Amino acid sequence: MGLDFWMEGTVSEVKAVGDQIHFTLKGRFWFAQYDEAAAPKRIEVDCRQGISVTVHQNDPFFAFSTDWGAGAIQEAGGLLRILKAAVGPSRTIKFELLEPKIIFDAKQNLTLTDAAVIRATDADL
Repeated sequence: MGLDFWMEGTVSEVKAVGDQIHFTLKGRFWFAQYDEAAAPKRIEVDCRQGISVTVHQNDPFFAFSTDWGAGAIQEAGGLLRILKAAVGPSRTIKFELLEPKIIFDAKQNLTLTDAAVIRATDADL
């Protein structure tokens, strides 16, 4: 049994406060549930209108090429560097999250109030 958390999209309004990184993501968020007997189940949330995200860099943290074919462990500050470089409408970034804290409001909007990012794509790799 397992549960994975992912998000993907474009980022804007990146700012750091201590070890927390705040930004807006336009894209998608999904959960993938795995068990031994069945194919993975996936629930996807449409975030194309933009959601508020707060994350921090996991230790260890890995940056991967956009095709996930190559990766490298990153020092502290690596995630912030990747996010700042990804700002803009044409650079999509993908994240794997650990221990996400998620709020769904009455209108079913999603806010990610905290999560550790263990892996992210880096267009410069």
